Amino acid sequence: MLDQQMFPLEQIDIVKFRPSDLSEKRTFDCHAILVTIGGKGEWRIGEKRYALDQSGKVFFCNPGTELLYTSSDTQQGCSFYELSFRVYEKTGREGDWVFVRKHGDLLAAGEIGSAPYHRIRELADSLHLGKQESTPADAFRIQMLFQEMLHLLWKGQEEAKLDRSESMIEKITAYIEEHYDEELNRDQLANMVGISQEYFSRLFKTKTGTNFSKYLSELRIKKAQEYLLTSKSSLREIAQSVGYRDEFYLSHKFKQVTGDSPSFYMKRPKRIASVSANYTGCLLALGVTPIIAKINPFIQRHFRSQLEGADVQTVDLLTFHYNKLIAKASPDLVLCYDSYEDLNELRRIAPTVAISLSSLSWRDQFMLIAELVNAVGKAKEWLERFDEKIAQAKRLLEQKIDTTETVGIFEIWKDKIMVFDDSFGRAGQVLYEALRLPPSQRIRDEVFTKQRYKIIPLEELPLYATDRMFVTIFQGKGGDEYAAKIMASDVWKSLPAYHNKRVYINDHDTFYNWDPVSTEYQLVKVMEQLTG
Repeated sequence: MLDQQMFPLEQIDIVKFRPSDLSEKRTFDCHAILVTIGGKGEWRIGEKRYALDQSGKVFFCNPGTELLYTSSDTQQGCSFYELSFRVYEKTGREGDWVFVRKHGDLLAAGEIGSAPYHRIRELADSLHLGKQESTPADAFRIQMLFQEMLHLLWKGQEEAKLDRSESMIEKITAYIEEHYDEELNRDQLANMVGISQEYFSRLFKTKTGTNFSKYLSELRIKKAQEYLLTSKSSLREIAQSVGYRDEFYLSHKFKQVTGDSPSFYMKRPKRIASVSANYTGCLLALGVTPIIAKINPFIQRHFRSQLEGADVQTVDLLTFHYNKLIAKASPDLVLCYDSYEDLNELRRIAPTVAISLSSLSWRDQFMLIAELVNAVGKAKEWLERFDEKIAQAKRLLEQKIDTTETVGIFEIWKDKIMVFDDSFGRAGQVLYEALRLPPSQRIRDEVFTKQRYKIIPLEELPLYATDRMFVTIFQGKGGDEYAAKIMASDVWKSLPAYHNKRVYINDHDTFYNWDPVSTEYQLVKVMEQLTG
């Protein structure tokens, strides 16, 4: 018990190892704190090696610890403060303090990497300067400063232990998430990080809030839910894909974890969290209101009555990290795009369908979401009506404009100009995919072929200019001021589309999404601009 022990500072010295010696060895007969002052070379404490540098380090040595210094510079050795102390304990009968000759290690020997070096160095300087002072007040002050140093060291090592335990659990959970479909057990994972099975169990539950067996079962069932929603695999195939021997055992575990059988789970309505404003638009268009919805202002206005009558939390476009909100809501399903930064964390919260932006068109994404919410018929009817409107629009364009003229889609933020292809909203699906209007060759080669968008400087804008330019200004990213600067520039005024009055400035809120309702509205606005 620390309250029954005392750790008075007995000696503080500056020790120097000379560069002329190839090596120096030192064995400590009591506890010692070593605070490096300067120098180069290497220390070996026990089996561990530490490179010395100018940044400063703090070490701890228990009685019997051996320090070996090896020089790496013939011009410079190393120097350090050595603070020695012993441990005294209070006796139970008389309450006297007695020196403990044999004492367990107070701290692990070696570097205390989490200790605040600069503060400990300040304390060592003060202690060294004050060691010659002999008044009772001075002695009390010295011991008080030393106790602060000990406190910082203990705190630093506890933080280091916490960091190591966090690292262990991160390593274990990452391994489980990658190998959940294999045979896994507690002993195997404990051996992997070099700890006992009992300590593994305690640590895992402390850090995750549950035991290993339950954690693995819940992860496997979440994966099974994702397979059920997104694949055409049989229940037996899904069982084997998530690490279970057959469909019967999967059904048993599925009901144990979720309370539903797999077949009932597929049929019942689900509480959905949408991480994408586009997927929110798709859901609302199908008559489904998510419980958490990332949303843009146009969709929020369009579906005002549907949203006002529902229990839904909305998140704006400028919010990117809100997994805690999703975890608190405990959704049955999360809809997310596959490049979402916190995708793995989402999958720990709930079954997550990560939809590919690169391999699926906006129509494919819409139909996939319709399948998830059992609204395929409604989605097909909507697309058929939309295709009729597209056919009418194309016939009108052929009469009104030269359909071989190139079009480009540009967006202005506070410090950059972006060029988009046909898969990122901003009417790209309308202009390029539906109406079949061509981009310039440069945009096709550099944007369509390589990536969905490209950031360009103002001086390169003429290289990407097209006969007709559709421009959005992202006010939420401070685009207004930069747009005014761009449009007042000689570069902008040299563009053919500017001279021909074929630059169309569109509202970002309206043109951001590629959900069906936004796409349909963008078609109307684009046709007004092209034929007006």
